[in-house]
Amino acid sequence: MEALARRCPRIKFLTLGGFQGLCKASWLHLDGVAVCGSLESLCIKSCLDLTDASLAAIGRGCGRLAKFAIHGCDLVTSSGIRRLATALRPTIKEVSILHCRLLDTAACLTALSPIRDRIESLEINCVWKEVEPPESVANGTIGCNHEDDDLDEVSYESASKKCRYMELDDLVSWEMLRSLSLWFPAGFPVLTKMKLDLSEAVGYALTAPAGQMDLSLWERFYLQGIDSLITLYELDYWPPQDKEVNQRSLTLPAVGLLQRCTGLRKLFVHGTTHEHFLSFFSMMPNLRDMQLREDYYPAPENDMMITEMRAESWLRFEMQLNSRRIED
Repeated sequence: MEALARRCPRIKFLTLGGFQGLCKASWLHLDGVAVCGSLESLCIKSCLDLTDASLAAIGRGCGRLAKFAIHGCDLVTSSGIRRLATALRPTIKEVSILHCRLLDTAACLTALSPIRDRIESLEINCVWKEVEPPESVANGTIGCNHEDDDLDEVSYESASKKCRYMELDDLVSWEMLRSLSLWFPAGFPVLTKMKLDLSEAVGYALTAPAGQMDLSLWERFYLQGIDSLITLYELDYWPPQDKEVNQRSLTLPAVGLLQRCTGLRKLFVHGTTHEHFLSFFSMMPNLRDMQLREDYYPAPENDMMITEMRAESWLRFEMQLNSRRIED
C-alpha cells in the first residue's frame, strides 16, 4: 500500500478484498493504506486483521475520503467506526457497513452520530442483536456511547436499550440523508402472525419493454428466508402488482417460498394465482385455512386473464386440501 501511494500519488478510488495487514497502526506514524492521502473512495472487504486502531489511522491519513465501505471485517467495533467518522467529518458523505460480526445496526447508527448532519448515503447490513459486551461492561457499568460522549455511566441493560432506540428515533435529524438502506432480520423466535404488504412494489413492471413483465424478482427478493420463521402461524400477504394490466397474482417463486413455511396454518393472499400453483400449498402439512381475496382493484367482468381464479378451480383445490389427513 505504501508503494502504491508512492507510484500512484493521485489515486482516488480503491477497493481491496481479502488482504491482510492493510493498516497495522502499530505506532503513531501512518502505514499501509492510511498513507494514500488522495483517496476519495475506499472499500475494504474481508480484512480479518483490520482493527479499530486501523480505522482511526485511516481517518487521520485519508482526510479526503467522501465514501467509505467496510464488509466482513470481524475485529471492528462501534468504537472504531466512531473514531473514523469523527476524523472524516469534514468530507465523508457515503458510508456502507456490511456483515461485521461485532457490529449491529443500532450500534452503527449510534457510532455515526458525529456525522449524521452531513452524511448523504447510508447502508448498514449487520445482525440486529446485542453483541457480547466488552470486559469493562461485564464488570459493572457502561456509557451508551464512547469516549466522545458526555453521557453518565448507566447499567449495561439500560445503555443497550438507549443504543437500540435513541438513534432510530433521531433519524429525522439526519438532515442531509438522501439514500438509506437498513437491513435487519424481520423474524423473532415467537413471531406467530404477520402482515406483509407489497402492494406498492411495482418495480420492473413500470420499466420493462412493452408486453413484458416480471415481478417474480421482487417476490423472490422479499420472501427469501421466510421459511426460517418456524413459529409463523398466520400470514396476510399482498403480492406486488402490475396496474398496467390490472393484475396482482402470486408468481412461481413466491409459491415455492411460501410452501416452505411448514408451520403456517392460515394463509390469506390478496390476489390470484394460477390453478396449478395451488398444488404446492396442498403439500403444506399444517395449512388449515387458505383464502384468495380479490379485494385489490377488482378485475373487470370481461377479464379472461389466466391468473384470474375460476370458481371450479378453487373448488378442486378446496377438495384436495380437505381430503388430507388432519392429525389435530
